Amino acid sequence: MTPDDWIQQLKKAYPKRARGKNYNWPVAIRHLRGHLKNYPFDMILAGTEEFCKAMKISGDYGTEFIPMASTFYGPQERFLDEYETEGPEL
Repeated sequence: MTPDDWIQQLKKAYPKRARGKNYNWPVAIRHLRGHLKNYPFDMILAGTEEFCKAMKISGDYGTEFIPMASTFYGPQERFLDEYETEGPEL
């Protein structure tokens, strides 16, 4: 079941980008509504949290190397990818 505050939870879990808020959330939300028909919310949230942790470990957190949310949640379903989450956070 999808919680009422699912958008806020994903926005909070998504890694921060450099130079402001270029996340393109309206497009990301449109993609996510389609994905929620095929995947449980908990799976999408876990993939987002794993990605965020991997970006902290790699040192890319807060840089321009963080994809826009509309890309991460887009048709390629990058929230399903596996990310390296072992190692110290930089």
